[in-house]
Amino acid sequence: MLRKESRVPARTPGIFALVVAIVLTPTIARSSPVTPSAIIGSWELHTVCTNNHGKPGTCIEMKHGSMEFTFSPDGNWKMVANDQSGTKKAGSYEIRKERLVLKNADGSLYQDWRPDFSSDGQSFVVEEKQLIETFARVTN
Repeated sequence: MLRKESRVPARTPGIFALVVAIVLTPTIARSSPVTPSAIIGSWELHTVCTNNHGKPGTCIEMKHGSMEFTFSPDGNWKMVANDQSGTKKAGSYEIRKERLVLKNADGSLYQDWRPDFSSDGQSFVVEEKQLIETFARVTN
């Protein structure tokens, strides 16, 4: 069999690598201000990945319904985990520009997130020191 070869200019691999790097760069670094309309509703934890210097490492996909956060218009949140002990948490939340601060019922800090929402508003990513978590909006 004959194979047709084509010559690619020497710069093309470098340009290709740049395009791939731009396309595959996580959107985590592009957090924008959180708005109440963006966060209100229920969100399911979809994936949990190790944080490998700002890029997802080893990931696990959560079972449907295993953990759900609900944010109410009145500034309260709750979390329900479908685990053996039926873990539940609740408290209040504050929006501080690009941060979503979750406090326990006693006022202590639960989480301080910088969620990065997808363009369609149906998911968001949170990058923490050791984990990168993806949440998906729950639709009834």
